[in-house]
Amino acid sequence: MEEETLLTLTCEDCETAIETGEEVIIENNNYCPGCAENYEDCYHCENTIHTNNMSAINGNYVCENCENEHYDTCQGCGYLLSRDDINDDGFCNNCYQEEESNYIHSYEYKPYVKFYGKGLFLGIELEIDKGDNKDDLAQELIDIGDEKIYLKEDASLNDGLEIVSHPMDMAHHREFSWQQILKKCSDFGFKSHDTTTCGLHVHINNNFLTEVEKIKLAIFINTNKPSIEKIARRQAGHYAQFKLLKKGKLKEDACYSASRYQAINWNNLHTIEFRFFRGTLKYETFIASLEFIDALIHFIKETTVSQIYTSYFEENMINAKAFRLFCNWIAKEPKKHKNLIQFLKERAVYVCV
Repeated sequence: MEEETLLTLTCEDCETAIETGEEVIIENNNYCPGCAENYEDCYHCENTIHTNNMSAINGNYVCENCENEHYDTCQGCGYLLSRDDINDDGFCNNCYQEEESNYIHSYEYKPYVKFYGKGLFLGIELEIDKGDNKDDLAQELIDIGDEKIYLKEDASLNDGLEIVSHPMDMAHHREFSWQQILKKCSDFGFKSHDTTTCGLHVHINNNFLTEVEKIKLAIFINTNKPSIEKIARRQAGHYAQFKLLKKGKLKEDACYSASRYQAINWNNLHTIEFRFFRGTLKYETFIASLEFIDALIHFIKETTVSQIYTSYFEENMINAKAFRLFCNWIAKEPKKHKNLIQFLKERAVYVCV
């Protein structure tokens, strides 16, 4: 009896031989099991097509023809969506509401950055919460802010928003309408200090400091935890943790953040972020907080490592030598640092001898 001869076929894609019975037939073509896994049915026309020629939209594969026929890109968020979910102006419902108000943007919103001033720039993120009519407030804040601020949603807030400034040097911040903005927030019933949700974050331009100066900054902040907490008006928590620095590992650890939830967040590409401040709508506290960061950065640039570094780091993170040196440094220009000196005295951390 003659042996049965097995027929072989060729895979349409990889051109390898397939024994009869192992082929997968797609659109009248033969494929090996491996190549067949690369084909899916279009959600609309149900034609089976290679996934390289399809788009994955909302978990469904869509061929190029159906994509052109049934989908458009939202002009706001940039997502590819069904035309049924995009209005005549080219926006999805969420972006349309945002565009309509034109005031409160999504948390991911990142405008083109404008710089005001020179040298050291400070960018502000102030969270407010627990108020009424935030859409009406937003319109008034934007009118006051004169394009130097923008507003964002923040999921960490109950019913509030985040006021974000474009980067300004300290002179521009002093001249800016912060006092009006903070009062307007209060007038609408919003709070910042008297909440458990609000912080004040300050960003500076990363390139203003050298690598050695960044290490000095990290040493100063993290070895003065008790004083910084008094200035911040809150104790460290999950949102802004201090690091216990170890001798011999300063270069490796001082300017490294495993997460952004550190007293100093080093994870941003272009900025260094200070996250330890509690939010505030009191202008004197707000401007003093900005002046503290501004003064500290310039102080760091004018001091040596040996002036900041102590021979040991105590477990309670007190570096009184460096903090006293800072207080003496700002005392040399009392008129310039008037608000800051008064604030430090009120917080019982001003040590000047």
